[in-house]
Amino acid sequence: MTEFRLPELGEGIEDGVIVEIKVQPGDSISPQQEVFVIETDKASMPIEYPHAGVVESIAVKAGQRVKVGQILANFAGANGKVPEKQAPKTNSESPKSEAPPKNSDAESATVAELNTFDFVLPDLGEGIDSGVVVGIAAKVGESVEKDQELFTIETDKAAMPIPAPVAGVVEAILVKEGDRPKIGATLAKMKVSSQSSPTAPKPASAPTKKVAPAPAEKSVTETSSTPSTGVVNATGPVPASPSTRKYAREHQVDLNQVAGTARGGRVTSEDVRTFIRAKMNQPAATSSAVGSALFSAPPMPDFSKYGPIVKKPVSNIRKKIAENLSLSWHMAPAVNQFDLADITDLEAGRKRIVDAMPKGTAKITMTVLAIKAVVAALKEFPHFNASLDMQNGEVIYKEYYHIGIAVDTERGLVVPVIRDADKKTIRDLAQSVAALADKARSGKLTPDEMRGGTFTITNLGGIGGTAFSPIINYPEVAILGLSRSSIQPAYRDNQFVARLMMPLCLTYDHRIIDGADGARFTTRLVQLFSDPIRLLMES
Repeated sequence: MTEFRLPELGEGIEDGVIVEIKVQPGDSISPQQEVFVIETDKASMPIEYPHAGVVESIAVKAGQRVKVGQILANFAGANGKVPEKQAPKTNSESPKSEAPPKNSDAESATVAELNTFDFVLPDLGEGIDSGVVVGIAAKVGESVEKDQELFTIETDKAAMPIPAPVAGVVEAILVKEGDRPKIGATLAKMKVSSQSSPTAPKPASAPTKKVAPAPAEKSVTETSSTPSTGVVNATGPVPASPSTRKYAREHQVDLNQVAGTARGGRVTSEDVRTFIRAKMNQPAATSSAVGSALFSAPPMPDFSKYGPIVKKPVSNIRKKIAENLSLSWHMAPAVNQFDLADITDLEAGRKRIVDAMPKGTAKITMTVLAIKAVVAALKEFPHFNASLDMQNGEVIYKEYYHIGIAVDTERGLVVPVIRDADKKTIRDLAQSVAALADKARSGKLTPDEMRGGTFTITNLGGIGGTAFSPIINYPEVAILGLSRSSIQPAYRDNQFVARLMMPLCLTYDHRIIDGADGARFTTRLVQLFSDPIRLLMES
């Protein structure tokens, strides 16, 4: 029996928390197989067992904090010599490999004709490395069809269904509701026919897009700061074994940035692990007072001393909302510009068009007309359709108009994006707004449908209130808030008349937009809202 202890994790790191145990007693493992995942104060990192063997016992449990040198597990048959009496059962002997139950679609297939297929969490979109399991529709022993929804995964932005990539029988479910698997993690094991398994889509390959090699110049520059005696592959495919590629993919490592120490610059799993440790020990380049302000807060008092309380976990979406708004609040010195728009004639024209539209047609709302007005104003004031890159000393002007629409949902505020709003008619915009709002409220928005916005509109007029100050949707530089319109007296032709007035508030980043331009922008919007012919002529 060999005791496996927690190895050194890097300079200054003395302990970590077990966040995942990837093996069980009786499992047979191969050399360099990942057996634990440890979370330190800086990052999560894999722990591999260097030899082949059989897991005899696990000495720790998930959530436990362990110190460097502490025993994690005991292995038998180290160095590749597996004792005969502890040799792991073959798949044909394992209870999990039994033929699917009767009445299943795979009933006619024999065990010899079935292969085990690892159903892994596929790529969920750029910048998403994990998600929380919020729904499991599959059951062990159930026969499922290709593209049948088996899991629902909640990311920081939306809940997404995960369909089966192949038809087969569910052999085992390896996650439970509340778990947070990473991209490439196995969610379930399926039995599929030998005919379908070789050609079945491999979800694990999806994350490859996510960690696609960066341009050679960037890879060499980024790697130069990491001490290494190996060779960095700047061009061409990286020489590495399939297991090393899988290991790097699971931990979001670009192999082009890893120095290979094996013959010919070949990258090994140990090289990837060394790269991860080096990155963990590097000081954060962006750490500053801003970071401290975002994540440092005094502990909460014990409210239970004063009365009954109820604690509920913060949802992933709410955490992401808090993170983004805190970032915007600390990064962008914001100014609010208020104004009133006379929408009397515009609202009358809008109602005439809506009344004449066929039943079931997407409704033209004030938000739709606001998109039209905002796009026209952005074309006249291009620095409102930009982003400020202080690190590189650049202003990025966007020559496209993707307008974000804030949608209130039960799960929190989400902002789907209307792409190329300048190329859409009023009817097209109405259909896009309605479709995205429905998807947002049903939790079916994809990450791509919430990316790439250049300017955001939030409309609280349907709820109430006289005015409010929206927070910029960073890294955008401005956001428009609309409040409930009301009949107000206005002085026209030497007399007071009743007009329908809509309060609006423009919040803008004062680093790139001056107060005078903020006033000019809102003034132009007021003019556009007062011009029904301009906004309704393409209905």
